[in-house]
Amino acid sequence: MRGLFIFLFTCCVFVSYSYSQSQYKGAFRVNYDNDFFSATDYYYTQGIRFELCAPFARKISPRFLFLHLRNGKDEFGLTINQLCYTPTSIRRDTVFTGDHPFAGAIFLGLNRHSFNDSTGEEMYSEVDAGGIGPCAHCKETQENIHKWLHNIQPLGWQFQVGNDIVLNYFFHYDRKVLRERYFDASLFADVKAGTLFDGAGFGNKMRLGILDARERFHGYVFSTAEIYAVGYNAVLEGGVFREQNIYTIPPGRVERLLLDASIGLVLYYRKISVEYTKHFISPEFYHGLEHSWGHCLLGFYF
Repeated sequence: MRGLFIFLFTCCVFVSYSYSQSQYKGAFRVNYDNDFFSATDYYYTQGIRFELCAPFARKISPRFLFLHLRNGKDEFGLTINQLCYTPTSIRRDTVFTGDHPFAGAIFLGLNRHSFNDSTGEEMYSEVDAGGIGPCAHCKETQENIHKWLHNIQPLGWQFQVGNDIVLNYFFHYDRKVLRERYFDASLFADVKAGTLFDGAGFGNKMRLGILDARERFHGYVFSTAEIYAVGYNAVLEGGVFREQNIYTIPPGRVERLLLDASIGLVLYYRKISVEYTKHFISPEFYHGLEHSWGHCLLGFYF
């Protein structure tokens, strides 16, 4: 699994370098989520995402699947994703009934980002395909990280949600309702549909700072708040095509209405960007806990 990530990462870097020598513009971003930043080690415990935006992605993308703005500018991208989930303890070699199942997902994504600066509108669509279960190799990822940090080895991954197919669609629409020089506010809507996550949400986002992207150095602090309705969550309920799992959360015990919020800082200087965001989410199942994690991003633009 480590070799697969190194290979795909190297491919992304090579392609981004190749395009950086031409007249085209694009971006390469590394995203890393971990609840270590919240001093916890449970539920959504880690996520890794590599994203490459470059002209070749337009040619391989199923554009008929992507909603976009009629008079907007478009960017196309390719992503590699791994998501890992654990119960509240990784020190017991038994099933934690009533707790979050061990679960992992890995998938490739193709996306289209459409935006119109004059109207303040944005649309983002993504199609993901991959797998959930041991095929995601979250067990090995967490074991290696704990080994590197000289931490205890996690127990219980043999009880994780079984292998199944991931085929998912994500759509996000955002429109600014207030635009000032150093402050703006927008309303947004999200929709997820497929075998991994189903649901829809509505929320708002506010930004404060130097918002003009033409400035050599610019950045802002931001906050978001969203109400999200859950239709299906495979990392809790198991994959849709697999009838038997060692342990999952029964559908009747999944919380169907969630509150999701975040606060963060984004900085740009020349062709580099950095971001840190703290995410908060209400309990996702009955008798579950509120949860939070940190999100780090490093971006290179060419």
